[in-house]
Amino acid sequence: MFIKYFLTLILLVALPAEAGQNKPDTDAQIRQVMESVTDSTKLPGSGLMMFETKDNGLIFITEDARYIIRGSLHDKWHGKDVDSVQTARRIADITPVETMGIDFNTLNTASLGGVSQRATVFMRPMAQDVQQVASFIRNRAPDRSYQLVFVPGNTKRSLDRFSALACMSKMDRDSFASTLFDEEITLSNLDEQSCTPDPLLLARTSVATRFLGIRTLPTAITETGFTLRGDLVHTAKSRQEDNQTVGAP
Repeated sequence: MFIKYFLTLILLVALPAEAGQNKPDTDAQIRQVMESVTDSTKLPGSGLMMFETKDNGLIFITEDARYIIRGSLHDKWHGKDVDSVQTARRIADITPVETMGIDFNTLNTASLGGVSQRATVFMRPMAQDVQQVASFIRNRAPDRSYQLVFVPGNTKRSLDRFSALACMSKMDRDSFASTLFDEEITLSNLDEQSCTPDPLLLARTSVATRFLGIRTLPTAITETGFTLRGDLVHTAKSRQEDNQTVGAP
């Protein structure tokens, strides 16, 4: 259910690992292919750059530039073929989280508001993320609902706070979330707790975050599936100004 892209491909070039192994026509073949490129974009979470050629063909290059591949692309998340760079770019930031079969009740989550049409926010239990998410929520309609997914960060404090939240019941996490953006003392309360959470909860949360292609925190997925990363308020405004949003953020 997490797989995003299917490639139907023909390997054009596999660059040799060592210098001196080049076939005589390799460089010329690469130049010929790349000279026909008219547009390009990076496919999120795939490790591939996508290029469109003059004949409307598609070429994919791995991040290390070792492999050049020609083929067709199917977006599993959206259930559609991606036949152009423009299409890939348009749906790149759309995550249909509600139809992907992820059971958020098995993750380290908390709820704010109702249970229908919720925005999903991935965040570390750290002050910087809390401030970003608080600003994002304040800049939206007051009757919106949210599903907060607490993600362990790379520091010991972040992991300890994640663990403290994971040891709570879902009801207690919801209660915690209701005060998270109003009281500065809320986060520090987590530092006073010590427990060992279910390791499966940590694993499931980390795996779901990774397979959704979330590399930047905080990340918000709006009710329409539009994905905002990092400075959520600034990103939302920029997308609106560029007329790139799909659905209201």
